[in-house]
Amino acid sequence: MNEENRIKTHPLMIFKFTRRYIFILLLPLVRSLFNYGTTGVLSKLVVTELILSALIIIVSVFRWICFTLTLHADCMVVDFGLFVRRHAVIPLSKVSVLSIIKGPVLFLFGAVSARLDTDSGRGEKADFEIYLSFKNAQRLLSVAGDEKRGEVRYRSRIGMAAIMAIANASALTGLIILAPAIKRLGEILGRQINNDLRDTLSLASALLGRIVPPAATIIAMIFVSGFAVSFILSFIKYTPFKLYDSRRKITIKHGFISQHTTEIARECINAVIIIVPPIMRLLRFCWVGVSSAGYGKKRGESEVVLPAVKLREANDFQLRIFDIAVKEKYDLSCPKRTMKRAVILPLAMLILSVLLEVYLMNIFRVFSGMIVLIMSFIQLVTLYFLSVRVDYQRNDGVSFFDGVVMDSYRRLTLKKLRVKRDKACMIKISQGPFERKYDVVRMAVTVRSQRPLTLKAVNLDKKEAEKAVKRYFKS
Repeated sequence: MNEENRIKTHPLMIFKFTRRYIFILLLPLVRSLFNYGTTGVLSKLVVTELILSALIIIVSVFRWICFTLTLHADCMVVDFGLFVRRHAVIPLSKVSVLSIIKGPVLFLFGAVSARLDTDSGRGEKADFEIYLSFKNAQRLLSVAGDEKRGEVRYRSRIGMAAIMAIANASALTGLIILAPAIKRLGEILGRQINNDLRDTLSLASALLGRIVPPAATIIAMIFVSGFAVSFILSFIKYTPFKLYDSRRKITIKHGFISQHTTEIARECINAVIIIVPPIMRLLRFCWVGVSSAGYGKKRGESEVVLPAVKLREANDFQLRIFDIAVKEKYDLSCPKRTMKRAVILPLAMLILSVLLEVYLMNIFRVFSGMIVLIMSFIQLVTLYFLSVRVDYQRNDGVSFFDGVVMDSYRRLTLKKLRVKRDKACMIKISQGPFERKYDVVRMAVTVRSQRPLTLKAVNLDKKEAEKAVKRYFKS
């Protein structure tokens, strides 16, 4: 075996092997030793914990020594295991996704995280996730990836990255990150930081008191702060962003602090999905993801390949990937008789919100301003939901030819699926009790993967849907 082709993993792999035991064994040991240093009392279990911890570290070190990766022209060989030796051979043509992540913490140790995914990988875990040095990561990319990344098909601009960040930002996510940081800052700086925050909130509520109720101002500022934190994190994640397109693979590079490089084999792409979140729909933008074999940690997860583009650019991209042109007219679309069924739910929600607003204002007159503000927001969301359903009824549908083109929506987000014939593993038609009245069905298309991606189209004519599916599988 050629030693020059052998790659040794980074010593941080020792931490990877021991991290599952940190909270069970290592942290109690550290706590016991700390108590001994402060009180002079040694726990009876500390010797046992010390011996077990030493054994775990020693075993992890030998596991790291035994873990080797050997690169060949057409395959890579992974040898690992201490007590049970394993020998895995992975053809390079079967590597569906290769991801290299260079985070700030790993950068301090001169390491990157490499993730290998194939068709045969487990549903919630990469086939191999290892730590490599910078040099070895480049060697892995040069052999397993594309030496020539191809031309740059997309380069994100600041405005496009900001639109993507706004669409993906979540106030709740930001608050989860912000709350512990503020608490820790308060412990370090004392009461002064808490007093400054309280004074800031009081000043803002006083300035806006004539327009917005003080309680609503404080709540809004808290949520805006959380949204701002989430926006900044999302913006940093997708800036800068480049998409390279070559004959065999597409390569995505993004991230400012944590730099991600992901190479996806074209033949392993199962589906192209165009997502139109509410904010992007108002700005007439969308983002594009691909569902690849073995990729992702969640069900139906897709890799972002175009963070913010016009719908025309998104259609051009899926045409380059799958050679599936978008028809001017769908084979299946929503019949006009189902428009009433589509709008009845949002209209009922709108009427109920108005009645609830009047009822609450009569009972809680002191909080009338707060009630008007909250209910107005709910009514705006309901009107947007109504527009989504009406837009779907008029413009979207399903087409069958050398693949499937399906438009769908879930809650407030429109989705457009493009999948080739050999990648769609199941098409299911179902009809509920409320759909029988209009003689319509819902159709679900499931894309082949360990984490199946399923989209549903609703309010399709039953007879036409059954005929279309039969023609599709007979052809």
